[in-house]
Amino acid sequence: MTDKAPTPPNQFSWDEERERIMWYKNDLEKGGWQTVLKVPGESAYHIKKFTDDPIPVKVLVEWEISLPGEVVFEAYRNFEERKKWDTSFTSFQLVETETNEGGQIIHLPFSPLPWPFAPREWLICMASKELPDKKEWLINTRDATCSSKPERSNVVRMKNGGNFYYITPDESRPNEACKFFALTNNDIGGSIPDCCKWSKSLWGRKYPQVFEKLRKDLLRGVTSKQ
Repeated sequence: MTDKAPTPPNQFSWDEERERIMWYKNDLEKGGWQTVLKVPGESAYHIKKFTDDPIPVKVLVEWEISLPGEVVFEAYRNFEERKKWDTSFTSFQLVETETNEGGQIIHLPFSPLPWPFAPREWLICMASKELPDKKEWLINTRDATCSSKPERSNVVRMKNGGNFYYITPDESRPNEACKFFALTNNDIGGSIPDCCKWSKSLWGRKYPQVFEKLRKDLLRGVTSKQ
């Protein structure tokens, strides 16, 4: 297996997506990833740079959650539910609730960013699938296009490199806890002055902090309902 990240297929396939997930799990076990944030027994965040990749900086997320896998799956993929607990991504808008591939298109504008960054937004398709025979839950996000949300000249549209979220039962407590394994790799896009290019390379290091806050929000919000 080469030290080159697999690219998401042009024609989306859950079988190929699961193979890509397994590739990242194996690559993490091989080593070469830098752990940049860790809460023992709860979460860990790892970064690796794949030089030849269009989006070179990859962040892997590992959570151990004291909630059943199906509960975490539904809370994470259902945006009506997310409104009740997610305090990080609060500006999202559902553009299409059902695409041909069974996903939903989501528009996510960002608050104005400090100089030298222009305003940014995401337009992504989120799809999800439960594999009852394997007791696994998969969520995928990727770039989307939509006639009602064309690109705007004064806003940079960020690129999603094909992110995934993979949930499995905790083997020791399969009905009470689960493991959450995710990849986030995004390109913030736009032109950055030479004096600030360092900020683009460090952008990926912000994601662990965002995901750690997301984990705590999920635990707080979902647990309080039970």
